[in-house]
Amino acid sequence: METTAVVPLPTPTSINVELEYVQPTKTRKGYWRRRSFDRDLPSVHKRRARALFARSAYGQRGDFGKAEVVGKDGKVKVLPKTAVAVQDNMKGIQISPEKPHVISDYAVADLEAIRKIAETLREIKELGT
Repeated sequence: METTAVVPLPTPTSINVELEYVQPTKTRKGYWRRRSFDRDLPSVHKRRARALFARSAYGQRGDFGKAEVVGKDGKVKVLPKTAVAVQDNMKGIQISPEKPHVISDYAVADLEAIRKIAETLREIKELGT
């Protein structure tokens, strides 16, 4: 019985994305994933979020143990104490500005049509009285 060497397949080249390999650990196999498009040049808001998270996590170092937390769905979850503290510190912080409310062209066209209909009805009412 002959044995053949297993040759790993190359990463797909037809896909126009960058891939990165996640190293295996004791509990998980290694795997390929798509590299984040803003890994090297994150936006201002992502950098601010990362800095706030790092400061919050750094302040909780050395706090070991588990804590029970009731989730939004009402189930009790067991999390590390540091994760609960970071979650509490980050809660309610708005990092990016609110996005402006933009009315689509279709909605504007619909508003114009409704305005014309209202004017026509007003004129008809004025003619009838």
